[in-house]
Amino acid sequence: QRPTRRWSRAGVREGVGRRVTRVGFTGTQVGCTDAQTAALARTLVSLGCTTLAHGDCVGADETAHRVARAMGAAVEMHPPADPRKRAFCEMLRGEVVRPAGPYLVRNRAIVAATEVLVACPREESGEELRSGTWATVRAARKLNRPVAIVRPSGRVEWERCNFSGRDT
Repeated sequence: QRPTRRWSRAGVREGVGRRVTRVGFTGTQVGCTDAQTAALARTLVSLGCTTLAHGDCVGADETAHRVARAMGAAVEMHPPADPRKRAFCEMLRGEVVRPAGPYLVRNRAIVAATEVLVACPREESGEELRSGTWATVRAARKLNRPVAIVRPSGRVEWERCNFSGRDT
């Protein structure tokens, strides 16, 4: 049986003492508010993000890409198969671009490839049922990944999970 590992608010595994390096991102296609962008930057810094994986869609993915670049983090891209909503963010030599896939498949791949998920939804409260952002958050919850939800006001809600399947 795996030992239980809890995550502190800053994303440090208690008792292990290392920072999260691979952060997944999901967000609304309408883009981030200024407050959301500032809170996203603070969140990525607090997590010790060195690689940000995102889905290369217009809106919040573009913002997260710029924030990651500004802080010197590498980017791993999981583009959608449908190019109509793709942002075509610029990648640097040596960075990974995964094969394009259907939205929900690539969203689950982002979660599987990372240690924690940061989400920037358009809703200030609650969740939307038919939303790629929220489907990705639910996928992270199923894998017991810690989730930081950055609301449009800039408020950050931390869902700290452990690896035994129980919320903490």
